[in-house]
Amino acid sequence: MTTSPFSLGRAALVWVTVAALLPGLWVMPAGAAAAGASAPSAALIYRTLWKQREDPAERHVRCAAILGLAEAQGIDAMDELVAAMNSTDHQIRAAATQAAVSMPGEDVTKKWVAHLESVSADAKPGVIALLAERGGEAAQGAILDAMRERDEGVRLAAIEAAKSFRGTTSVPPLIAFLASRDAKLHDGARKSLERIPGDEASAAIASGLGAAPPEVRRDLLGVLAARGARDHSDAVMNATKDQDRGVQESALLALEVLGEEKHVPAVVDAVVRADTAGVREAAEKALAAICDRSNRDNCVKAILPAVAGANVDAKCALIRVLGKAPTAAALEAVRGALNDADTRIQNAAVRALSDWPSRAVAADLLEIAKSGRNQTHQVLALRGYVRLVKEQKLKNADKVAMYKDAMAAARRPDEKKMILSALGEVKDIEAVRLISASLDDAALREEAAAAAVRIGREFRTDVRQEPLKGVIVAAMQKVLQVSQNQNVCRDAERVLKEARRK
Repeated sequence: MTTSPFSLGRAALVWVTVAALLPGLWVMPAGAAAAGASAPSAALIYRTLWKQREDPAERHVRCAAILGLAEAQGIDAMDELVAAMNSTDHQIRAAATQAAVSMPGEDVTKKWVAHLESVSADAKPGVIALLAERGGEAAQGAILDAMRERDEGVRLAAIEAAKSFRGTTSVPPLIAFLASRDAKLHDGARKSLERIPGDEASAAIASGLGAAPPEVRRDLLGVLAARGARDHSDAVMNATKDQDRGVQESALLALEVLGEEKHVPAVVDAVVRADTAGVREAAEKALAAICDRSNRDNCVKAILPAVAGANVDAKCALIRVLGKAPTAAALEAVRGALNDADTRIQNAAVRALSDWPSRAVAADLLEIAKSGRNQTHQVLALRGYVRLVKEQKLKNADKVAMYKDAMAAARRPDEKKMILSALGEVKDIEAVRLISASLDDAALREEAAAAAVRIGREFRTDVRQEPLKGVIVAAMQKVLQVSQNQNVCRDAERVLKEARRK
């Protein structure tokens, strides 16, 4: 015995469902249906369910019926599917779309293309979506035609669907929508351009840079960046010399993602020749990003020759980038900028040093903190120094020694509080001694108390051992005398209790 064209599991379920829903209708037993019910018999049941169950409360029955009918009869169920696509009930339209997508054959696609004009404008987006899922030349052609519909909802659906097709066919009409003043059409076109699969589409988008108006060129550059189209980074680089400042800026922002080491000299030049803050900032970001993923020594070699002849704004930008490419040559250049006559260049150099990732600048920062005449420089240097101590993998004794130097260099209570807080993270007896020296300072006592208690808690049962016990007990007793913070005092009492436990 042969099985039916539709699934046996669905056949059995349908016959049982029909028996329950249509007691007056002749049906076959479920077992017989599962064993070999004919497609025509199943189609009769599905059509009856579709036609008779019009109560909105039974929409689930109609949805199941249209799905079953499409599976049982294929293209011969097109009339019912078209009617379902015209339904005002979105659930029925969704079921019809699901059924239509699952039906195999290019002839089915062509029939849906032919019926696209007959469905309501409200239903067309659903038909367009199913055509996109089905794919093929006929579907793509219909979707391109739908982009020219008067109804905005239909156009938006077609624009959204266009991203499903590989190749270049959809690219020109989508680029045209980038010039639209309608934000929905513009944004929809840009999203689809970003998502069309394949490098052929990327190549077509890059080619579109030449003839497009400035506002569209800006969008296309952003699209190439979103696509990660590094094979077309040279076209993006060329756009950095565009006559339109907005296009220049967009190109540089795209190079932040797409730029390669070979582009470094040209991007350095873009920093130097920038005549607006926006273009310069975009060039700086692009240069820093490219250097971060390239050979830093090579990048620094390309940057250094431009520093001397650059104007102040460009020189500051280049110094900031050197700070993010921390080679020995870059450090030498940044150190030299500390003595520049222009305070803006000095500022850039101090900021670059304060963010430097290695201990190589520790002595520089400490010296600025100690003897710097500019308060901003002094604060930045001290913060950078403390950050370095925190981040470097150092022995606790070395950290305490460096923090001791920082305390000696600090001039204001806020700076000392910062150092005390950092000291509280160092589990070392000398850290407790250094912190305890600030417990008598009215401006620092609460921060010192909190830091001392934090270390005391970290030592746990070790606080019972000498000489640590004596130092911890003395510190906690002092905390209880000077602190007004109830939580800190409570924790100090707990540490004392642990230290005195036998």
